[in-house]
Amino acid sequence: MIFALFIKYFFLYLQKPQHIVKMESIGERIKQRRKMLNITQEQLADIAEVGINTLTKIERDEGNPTLKVLLKVLDTLGLEIKIAIKTMNQ
Repeated sequence: MIFALFIKYFFLYLQKPQHIVKMESIGERIKQRRKMLNITQEQLADIAEVGINTLTKIERDEGNPTLKVLLKVLDTLGLEIKIAIKTMNQ
């Protein structure tokens, strides 16, 4: 029984999601939207209440922000992200 569960979870782990957005495209979209709104990185960081270094790293695809930080930036820019969580029944 335990072995069967292990195998099931192992194969779920190996499966790759069919729809995934790379962090680099998120950073680029944040940068494009910020520029479209004619605001600086400093202004966005201040409004979103995140550090300027954090925002800079996100836009350069170097950052690994928490979901909370990413959502603050996206919300400030009027953007959203949809996250689908795969359940065991899928």
